[in-house]
Amino acid sequence: MGSFIYPVVTETVKKLPYYLIGVGCDWEQEQIDRPFGYPTHQWIHCIKGSGSILVDGTAGTIAPGQGLLLAPGVPHSYSAQESPWVVHWITFSGPQAANLLQCIGLTESKIYWCIDGGAVSSDIRESYTVLAQDESPEAGFKCSAIVYRMLMHLHSFAHGSADETSSARHSRLRPVFDYISMNYQNPLTIQELADTIQVTPQYLCMLFKDLVHCRPFAYITQFRINKSKELLIMYPDMKISDIAKAVGYDNESYFGTIFRKTEGTSPSSYRNLHGAE
Repeated sequence: MGSFIYPVVTETVKKLPYYLIGVGCDWEQEQIDRPFGYPTHQWIHCIKGSGSILVDGTAGTIAPGQGLLLAPGVPHSYSAQESPWVVHWITFSGPQAANLLQCIGLTESKIYWCIDGGAVSSDIRESYTVLAQDESPEAGFKCSAIVYRMLMHLHSFAHGSADETSSARHSRLRPVFDYISMNYQNPLTIQELADTIQVTPQYLCMLFKDLVHCRPFAYITQFRINKSKELLIMYPDMKISDIAKAVGYDNESYFGTIFRKTEGTSPSSYRNLHGAE
């Protein structure tokens, strides 16, 4: 039947960005019907067999190599389709849990494919082992780190369809990031950026919005400003006008405006703040 643990979650642990509510390993999943959902986030990781899933009115089948993500309060039910249906499961919460799931693109309660289910499975089993060996409140801090690592593994390996994962799409943009890194000092156009991966400018903007949550030129601006901050600190005697040109701005005044908008202070004030006078 497997085993599970529900640790004591202290008020201090509840202040952590992410914390574990409960975990089960090698669980022969019974039939569940929750018309009002569950109060915390859940990830149910299929190990063996298969299950019939109904999430917020949408039916599906979960099999090994897949997992089910459920957000709090989402109506759902599930039962074994091919017995024994064996799963690992973990329930978690935290002030930043929903924000992180949004950030990594896991925004829907549904079945996800996992191209490396072993990493996620290992995280769940490790959290169980930590709790089994340590019943003190300190275990909550250790499990918080494991929950975060598991979510990062889901970011890398989980995807909502047979299409490429978020991590793979990030890899597809790698040539664009590399091109910006090598050419940020020069004027850049959206067309030349799109040409690096042989897509249209419109599709490139869509990829950036989907994965980086900003437009390409907003990313370039932040990249240039970050480089200027390095120069301001590393070379305290370098003129602001020269730093502006070094990061792609011919106009010192315009560079100063962009810097203040991005960092909330002027380039010279930023330099002084870091003791590089």
